[in-house]
Amino acid sequence: TGEDYSMVHLYGPEVHFSVADNLSIGIMSTWIASPIGVAAKYAFKTPFEKVRLSVGTIMFSSGYLFQAKGWGGLHWGSITFGEAGKNLTFSSGFGYVDLNFNRRSEYETGFDQLNRGSVSSVAALFPVGERASFIFDSMIAVSERRNYSQVGQTYDSSTNQYVNGIITYNSGTQISAFLMPGMRFQKKPNRAFQVALAGVIQYSNIGFSSDMTQQNSDVVSFPVPMCSWLFKF
Repeated sequence: TGEDYSMVHLYGPEVHFSVADNLSIGIMSTWIASPIGVAAKYAFKTPFEKVRLSVGTIMFSSGYLFQAKGWGGLHWGSITFGEAGKNLTFSSGFGYVDLNFNRRSEYETGFDQLNRGSVSSVAALFPVGERASFIFDSMIAVSERRNYSQVGQTYDSSTNQYVNGIITYNSGTQISAFLMPGMRFQKKPNRAFQVALAGVIQYSNIGFSSDMTQQNSDVVSFPVPMCSWLFKF
């Protein structure tokens, strides 16, 4: 907070404005302007010079993709130890997303439509030279994965329609982790370039099966290399 800045990523831009001493508001999107999100962050003063507290929120919409039917939010609190250019941050909060254009929500109503869970993060910035710093960011989400199915569905020949049977439900735990180690190179106070060898790993179907018996989790992982340009103004 207290600074206006923008970041240009490979996938799209974001810009943040300091509207008060401890409050910033920003907007982020992709190069096709969808999805799009609005972010806000408020920082609190503490009695300790090198300890800062803050709360933040992001609300997003799928935009013109899927006729704006997708939406969600992320809300968190953070504590930062250190100073500008050398710090360590811990964050924790919760997030949710409603993808009601997806048929997985066919049997769900109200709050059950939301894919929701807890979100935690560890981030760090440490100088490793006069103009270079090691950066690390992460996001770990723990959520519930649900499955609905019909048992006993029958066909009524008199009406030429299927008659729904009993809707069964079971769930399991899904853990998703986004890890982003990288480097920041900065020659000027208001300019910086970041490169990160980021990646995603997801453990799904933990304790989940259609017959309510224990199964091994499915694991998916893939790299997400990232480059960003930071501009302060």
